[in-house]
Amino acid sequence: MLRDVGLGIRVTYRAEQDPARIHFVASSAAAPELARMFPRTLLGKPMTGPGVTDCVARTVHLRLIDPDRRAYILDGDRFLADDVRLSVGPTLDVVTRQAT
Repeated sequence: MLRDVGLGIRVTYRAEQDPARIHFVASSAAAPELARMFPRTLLGKPMTGPGVTDCVARTVHLRLIDPDRRAYILDGDRFLADDVRLSVGPTLDVVTRQAT
C-alpha cells in the first residue's frame, strides 16, 4: 500500500482501508486546478470538483475512447493506451536494515 506519493502528499489517504482493494484517485483537472487542490492532498483529504474520481475498488477498468486524449499518468510516469486495467497485485515484504 502506498501511504503517500512523496514529500508527505497523501493523495491515497485511503490506501490502508482494505488490503484487498486499491485506492484509485483520478482527475481530469488541468494543472492549475490540481495546484489549488494541493493543500487538501497534503492533509490527506479528498480532491474535490468535477472530473474527480476517488474510490476503493478491487479492479479499475479505464477505456480511453478519445484518440487525442489517450495519455494518462500513473505514479508520475506518462503512458498512452486505449484500455487500462488496475488491480491489487501480490504482497511484497520489504526488509530494510540501518547502517551502524
